This record gives sequence, structure tokens and C-alpha cells, in this order.
Amino acid sequence: MFAPLIPGNTRTYIYNTEYAYYTQYSKGLFGITMRKMGWDCFRHYEIIMSGSIPFFIGLEDMPNRTMTSFPRALVASAMALPGVPSQAEVKESMAKGQVPQVNLEQFDMKAYMTLRNQLMEYAAQNLLTTSTASKVVPQKVMQKVLVHSRAPEVGYGQFVLVNGLVNNGHSVCARPEGMLDTMRDDYAGALDTAYGGGFSYARTVDHTKLGRDCHGPWDYYLLLAEDGDDYPEPNSEDAEQAKNIFAINFDDKIQASLRAPAVATEYFVREL
Repeated sequence: MFAPLIPGNTRTYIYNTEYAYYTQYSKGLFGITMRKMGWDCFRHYEIIMSGSIPFFIGLEDMPNRTMTSFPRALVASAMALPGVPSQAEVKESMAKGQVPQVNLEQFDMKAYMTLRNQLMEYAAQNLLTTSTASKVVPQKVMQKVLVHSRAPEVGYGQFVLVNGLVNNGHSVCARPEGMLDTMRDDYAGALDTAYGGGFSYARTVDHTKLGRDCHGPWDYYLLLAEDGDDYPEPNSEDAEQAKNIFAINFDDKIQASLRAPAVATEYFVREL
């Protein structure tokens, strides 16, 4: 069976709590997902981390240099199991506002469970925020990191990075200082206006592990762009006191290219 949430069909967006949202995925064999603004979308990973397998429409068209850590082969193998509807059949059901069905008489549950277990093992090794953050800051010993964005509050790109950095043992500060507020586990404010309602990222970071001395020098100064915004103007004092200055383009639009600030020595991009 498929999880009942149909991307793009707002009538199926009925989940007001994270528990209900994740539970509907965890009860399904598959969760439907696809390219959104760009190929990389948090929904792909929410399905996996709920214990289900993404039914990824258009997976075969994904560029090779985008979502390089995504387990394409495992997902494609699960989608090709006997009894699983084709992409065309799934899209037809979606167009009718119906949840696709798996033919359980033909379905190979044993093969599915083998693939699911392999997927969960792969996710634990490669898809956690700690794995993603270590590609930017690979050191095992504590590093002092400043993240700088034009965004007044955290989005999913910043969340993955900051959550991973903190849980890897690094000291993280932010400009603007309030950008990380909704991530703090002691955040007492409302989340109804937070990005995505705060699902998956709100109150997930131990506030006692965030940086307290938010002045240089810095081991890493990370300039972040997201949601169509340009990079922030680098702070000259912070830049002068930084050992490494990286630019990270978190924009989720396809071929989202921005000229990296001249002070940056390395450049990371989400969509190519």
C-alpha cells in the first residue's frame, strides 16, 4: 500500500502534527515523492526516515551530480518489484485524487523487506545530518563555525547543516543571531508561521551545545544562500579572522547558480 499523502493534492495535506505526518508514511510500503522546485526535497528523506521507501516519480531523469548521496539503485529496485504499479499508473491515480494500490497477490514482501533493510542501513551511514555536515567540516575535533545568511529564520538547508555540525561536536554561531531560534530545544514561541510549520527541524538542537562565544577567530565562516536570496555581504572582521571561508548555495531551484563571494575558497551547491 501507499501512504495517503499525494504531493500537490492539498486535500491530502491533513496532518497537523509531526507524529501524524510521519505515521502515515511509516504505515505505507511506499511514499510518493518527486521533484519539487528542484530535485532535492526534504520529503524524500522524511519518507525514508519514517521507515518507508520513496516511490520517486522521474527518478531516472535526475542529473548525476545532483543528490549524489541519494540511494537511487535501492529505490529503483523497490519500485520495480512485482505488484508495484508503474509510474504511469501512479500518476494516473494521483490525477484522480486516488491513492495508488499495490497488488499484494503479486508483491514480493520478502524482497521488499530486504531492500528496505538495506535502505535503512544506507540511510544510517549516509543520509543523517551528521554525514552531510561532515562533507563541509570534516574534522573530528571541535571547530568554531559561523554560519551567515540573509534569512531571518532557518530553512531546511540551514537546518541540515547546523543540526549536523552541532551533533558532530562543533561550536556553531549564526548571523543574524536569531536565525537558529526555532531549532533550539528551549524555543517557546509559536511555529504556525515557521518555515514548513517547523516540521522535522523545530526544537531539535540542544541549546546548550550551540556556541556561546560568538566572536572570532573562526575555523569556518560559512556564507549561505537559500530561497532565491543572494549571499550575505561578508563581514570583513569575521572574514579576516576565519581560517576557511566557504559559500553554500542551498537554493532548491534547478540550475540555481549564484556568483560566490570573492572571499570564498570553496563552493557547495544543492542543485546543478
